[in-house]
Amino acid sequence: MKTRSIPWIFWVLVASVLIAAAGRHPYSFYEFVRFIASASAVVLIFSAVKQKWTIQVWSLGFAMITVLFNPLWPIHLNRFVWPRYDIAAGLFFLGHLAFVRLGGFRALTLRGSPPRPAA
Repeated sequence: MKTRSIPWIFWVLVASVLIAAAGRHPYSFYEFVRFIASASAVVLIFSAVKQKWTIQVWSLGFAMITVLFNPLWPIHLNRFVWPRYDIAAGLFFLGHLAFVRLGGFRALTLRGSPPRPAA
């Protein structure tokens, strides 16, 4: 499965759930967030396996998200610390959407000097 075959709404939904988790909710919601974040990160890791190395570098961040949000062996942190990680993970998903899925990453790579305008 290629990253481009995944609908862009996937990233938006995961990021919105993670950013919404920065608020106060029942513990069951945070368990749901853990499952969604880690499962989505694993899906994106496997989608990048046979792609360019620049896309595979993003997999390191998703591996960290998988470990941090792991629902089977949860990491228990202070409730004042989790909102920072929730927002950071949500922004990471949105960054991956912008730079990899929508092609913004190609615009940032240097491929020689830019063309000069004709005078």
